[in-house]
Amino acid sequence: MNVHQTREELLQKIDQLERELDLLRGMSDTARSVSPGAAKDTPTNRMYDELFEFLPIPAFETDTEGFLTRVNARSLSRFGYEPSEVLHVKRIYDVLRPDSLDQMRRGFNERRLGIKSKGNEYVAVRKDGTEFEALIYSDGIFIDGVFQGIRGVLIDISQRVAMEKDRKLLAEQLRHARRVESVGRLAAGVAHDFNNLLSPIIGYSEVVIEQLGSSHPIMEDMKEILASAYSARDITRQLLTFGQKQQVQKEHFDINAIVRESSQLMRRLVPESILIEYQLSAESCDIMGDSAQLKQMLLNLFINAGDAISGKGRICLSTRKQQLEDEIQNQWNRIPAGEYVVLQLSDDGKGMDEKTQKHIFEPFFSTKKIDGSGLGLSTVWGVARQHDGYIEVKSSPETGTQFSVWFPVASMALVSSQSPDLTSISPTGLSVLVVDDDQRMCRLVRRLLTQQGYHVAVATNAEQALSLMQQYDGGFDLLLADVVLPEIDGKRLAGKLCNISPSMRVLYMTGYGPEMLEDFGLADETNLIHKPFDVESLLKKVKAVFGQI
Repeated sequence: MNVHQTREELLQKIDQLERELDLLRGMSDTARSVSPGAAKDTPTNRMYDELFEFLPIPAFETDTEGFLTRVNARSLSRFGYEPSEVLHVKRIYDVLRPDSLDQMRRGFNERRLGIKSKGNEYVAVRKDGTEFEALIYSDGIFIDGVFQGIRGVLIDISQRVAMEKDRKLLAEQLRHARRVESVGRLAAGVAHDFNNLLSPIIGYSEVVIEQLGSSHPIMEDMKEILASAYSARDITRQLLTFGQKQQVQKEHFDINAIVRESSQLMRRLVPESILIEYQLSAESCDIMGDSAQLKQMLLNLFINAGDAISGKGRICLSTRKQQLEDEIQNQWNRIPAGEYVVLQLSDDGKGMDEKTQKHIFEPFFSTKKIDGSGLGLSTVWGVARQHDGYIEVKSSPETGTQFSVWFPVASMALVSSQSPDLTSISPTGLSVLVVDDDQRMCRLVRRLLTQQGYHVAVATNAEQALSLMQQYDGGFDLLLADVVLPEIDGKRLAGKLCNISPSMRVLYMTGYGPEMLEDFGLADETNLIHKPFDVESLLKKVKAVFGQI
């Protein structure tokens, strides 16, 4: 349905009804300008009666106290009353919601003073208690200048009000998406630069720790440095996840298994005074996802719930399959109809007001006065969106909070491939060309690979790489190249170098996420390692590339 077109049609209908109401006013004034007894059989009065009765919307008249003295058939059908239940029994106030009474009384007094209505919105109440939004146009009834009551028509505008709510909701979703996108871009850019700095810190720290004896006086200091670097790496990954820039390694699994695997850790994350309940679906809840990211999301939700509870409390984690027949709209996203696996976590903590809820998924926003990084729920948001999922939040102050994450049901299981046997691959004699415009990265990778028996040459740009390729007799066995280089990207450089040495294997490294990789045509590239990497990850990836021979 075209919202703007429907709104225009509704406005046109209201204009038409206003013209009919003007006609009704005119005929009523003429009919009531004579005594009621003499006016009954006049043509004007009969035409007024016919028009009043056959109006396509509810029409009414009242006495001076507001009691309904006349209603048309459409009024009775719209509200569900019989004539005897309404006429001279109910006042116009009685078919409106209590919070609309003051406005109606003011309008009634204005009609008494001869002020015509320009249309006021109310919430009307049917006999069965159901409600709908209504627009009422009314006018005073006067005979010889004496106020006799009011006449009016009622227009059901619930459809227009619903469309207006949808429009405001869509506008809020758009503002939220743009805000999140802009902050996400900034976060991802910072994370990329930070990753380049962390790689040498992690790499060299591991090298030093390996060379130091366990009794060395600075061993504990080095371990603290490495632990801090790992923590910084985790923060950059959360930033990339929020900005949906983190690479996702999806596989097929039952989300119930993730919950069970994480249950012991989740128990340790919250005080023992908090009761944890699990209500897992008896049927398999299969999705396609990155298990590591989903565990992180789960832990972040648990930490958030635990922080919201003071003293004793309860956290409930449930899973279910659900067929969503109609889409759900909220201020963060639109959840289309379809089949989903729903992961739901609720707590009976302090809850959140609407103002707080508008910002909970923004990075660095935190309600905690201390120890709040502001990345917990933003990571939850990023993980959900990277898994084509959606988030629903229900909360109010002092009533607790409920987070629901909707994941598309996996249509089929993927057959996992056998991992290559890495132990049988010896680096002896294998040569590697490392290309990265960051000299610290070049020095680090050369040292790590050289220690493992590889022959390593490094270049900081494409020109140096081409020169080394021509000088090195027999070419290199592996090219380890950064995706983004000053003059030419890593993929195009690999193409040129492979023309010289067709048998050379290629491994890319990057601190960027999938969006940037897609720009360089590497979205589906498997021979890729993300910065910052540790020694073990680098060696494993290099061996895996050679293991594909």
